Amino acid sequence: MRIFKIEDRVYLSDTDAGGIAYHKSYFNWTEHGRTELLRELFNGTEMGSTILGDLACVVTTIEVDYKYPLRLDDLLRVESRISQLGRVSAIIEQEVIGPEGTACSMTAKIAYISRTTKRPMPLPPQVHAAMEAVLESI
Repeated sequence: MRIFKIEDRVYLSDTDAGGIAYHKSYFNWTEHGRTELLRELFNGTEMGSTILGDLACVVTTIEVDYKYPLRLDDLLRVESRISQLGRVSAIIEQEVIGPEGTACSMTAKIAYISRTTKRPMPLPPQVHAAMEAVLESI
């Protein structure tokens, strides 16, 4: 299974007064991971953008499991992998890994919508093909 990785750090803006990462910070880190996954699939070209012509990539469902809190100045790594692919959506599983192991696991279902009509659209053929190639390389 191909795993896409990014690294980051817990900054002051990510934490409360006690130096513990806000729950919203995990959403930011995993969003960055999903964005970089798309960029890497398309070598940083426009196809890797979350906006593609009239289409926008959106999260339709997300499940979160917090394991332990990250703290100010912790180094972290976000690992993202495509686990399922359909005609109109894909499932991306992610882990936020800190100094003590997995701090948070997320499963996000992504889809594309028309920015004009706000209605769901099939995955763009190039996006579907690239994700399918990653799944087949498992």
